[in-house]
Amino acid sequence: FISLAPEPQDPAFAKVVAVMDDQASRDALMAALEQEVEAGQYPEARVRVYRLLYGPPVNWPITFRILGPDMDQLRDIGHQVRDLMAEHPNTHNSHLEWDEKTPIYQLDIDHSALQLQGLTPTLLADQLQLLLEGAPISAMYEDIRSVSINVRGREAGQALTPQRFKSLEVLNSRGDKVSLAQLATLKVAYEEPVIRRYNRDNYLNVIADIRGAQPNTVTAELWEQIADFR
Repeated sequence: FISLAPEPQDPAFAKVVAVMDDQASRDALMAALEQEVEAGQYPEARVRVYRLLYGPPVNWPITFRILGPDMDQLRDIGHQVRDLMAEHPNTHNSHLEWDEKTPIYQLDIDHSALQLQGLTPTLLADQLQLLLEGAPISAMYEDIRSVSINVRGREAGQALTPQRFKSLEVLNSRGDKVSLAQLATLKVAYEEPVIRRYNRDNYLNVIADIRGAQPNTVTAELWEQIADFR
């Protein structure tokens, strides 16, 4: 059933499927892994140990979806719901599907300086795309397939750091090289790591695993406890 609920592509996600000889060996391995996780053996990751599900694919047995336009308010309500879920005796690993904002580098463009060089934000973006990631310029046929031809800068693919930002140069309308630092400043900003929508409304899932109970029973009990949020 792994293929029925595929995980989204995410460089920060990994899944390991371990096949044991018998049920006793499987349960012993799961208990040992859970003990290491609870002891803080892997603080950099959220590790979940569970058996493969036989039935309709359900990523998490307990899921409450919070919808609304304000992302910060979704977080605030989500934290309160998560705390209530964590207090239930049959839940564990209660958490928000997404939470902390992600730091990013952001270019603050000086439009006056850009205009003096005969450039526009679009022209600047095209040059930076070529230098940093590469850009398609044509296509060719290989057998029956169309293959894109991309042109990239010599150091394309490398992370944009403050040191690299100072050394980047672009061409103005006359073809002269201009330092990117003369046209923009690099600053750190924060953005949502992921934005999920349901019927065009933002939503946040609060999820948890269960122990010693059925999902329907735990969900019904939690549903009564979060009546104030509905």
